[in-house]
Amino acid sequence: MIKLIWDKKNIYAIEPADVTALQNGFYGRQETEKRVLSIEEALYLMDIRNGRCFDEAGNEYKFNDIAERYLKRKKLLARYLTYKDWRDKGLPHLQGLERQGVNSPLCRRSKRRVRKKHNEKIQKRRIKDR
Repeated sequence: MIKLIWDKKNIYAIEPADVTALQNGFYGRQETEKRVLSIEEALYLMDIRNGRCFDEAGNEYKFNDIAERYLKRKKLLARYLTYKDWRDKGLPHLQGLERQGVNSPLCRRSKRRVRKKHNEKIQKRRIKDR
């Protein structure tokens, strides 16, 4: 179970084990001692990854409670379902890549693959032109 804290403005994890699990799964962004999540990430964790959300007083909030609070955000359901679909397919979330930066291991691996395929295509063209 991943314990999430909701302060009516942000949703984040404080427990070291939860922070590490979220960091290894490319969820959220690190701020000092806590891992801050987007609304879509928090809803996904609550829906799929058995995350439980509490406020600072210890009251538990369900998926619908959090979603209802943020319903006024533009296309929340569409963004959440897209995020869920990408995660289910194993695709990294683009915001996560932007947060990790261009030099993250995930970006370096995909750049390497693209470069390799590009070089293979160029070699095939050269052989064809001879």
